[in-house]
Amino acid sequence: MCLRLIFGIVRAKAVITMSITQRIPLFAHLPENQLQTVENFCTPLSIPSRGMIFHQGDPLERVFFLSRGLVKIYIYDVDGREQIMAVLGAGEMFPHTGFFDETTYPAHAQAIRDTDLVALTRQKLERLVLDSPDAAMALIRVQGRKIRELQARLQNLTQHSVLERVAWTLWQQVLEWGRVDPEGYVMSFPLTHYELAKWVGTTRESANRAMSLLRKQGVIQVQGEQLRILQPDVLESLAGGLKEAGKGRPGK
Repeated sequence: MCLRLIFGIVRAKAVITMSITQRIPLFAHLPENQLQTVENFCTPLSIPSRGMIFHQGDPLERVFFLSRGLVKIYIYDVDGREQIMAVLGAGEMFPHTGFFDETTYPAHAQAIRDTDLVALTRQKLERLVLDSPDAAMALIRVQGRKIRELQARLQNLTQHSVLERVAWTLWQQVLEWGRVDPEGYVMSFPLTHYELAKWVGTTRESANRAMSLLRKQGVIQVQGEQLRILQPDVLESLAGGLKEAGKGRPGK
């Protein structure tokens, strides 16, 4: 009876891990035998909302893949102020650098809602890349996309107003996580105004003014953590044409 229970638990864990890895773009198109290898390497984790995943400076021992939820990547500047580097959703991997070196995590990572992850040790990720050209190419594509996103964000910070930066950030989230709604687009947006400000590189007061203006103009509607885009054309126009190339609107 005990052995049956143990085998049942092991089998259930394998099924859960398989369902998670198949939803992650880096693994989704691997041959079945390589996917099985990944599943054997991976450890599924559940992190509660606002739980820490790692701290900047911790030894970089594992790479994480996000199956469900949202994760905030951030650092503190020399004055102790939080600076958000990225907000990641399902399918993303992190960290994006240093995972082939004996180094430390370059930033803090915190779940901003209940989050499911799979973890892969740095050594096993390296082995997977060496053994699988498909996985190596997928990883290169992920890195290339992250470089493009960073370039767009830097351009956004240096060349656009706070209103445009807030609009660009909201529009990026629409493209990433939004869904079609009878009144426009709708998505969950659990960031506080403080976190939004730190993401777009401004003060909380300036971010509040930008969000208030968008609400007064009827561009967006905020109800708790739900953000509804009522005038997507206006929001896209305010975003200044900096949306990532190749992405269409949700539902298209």
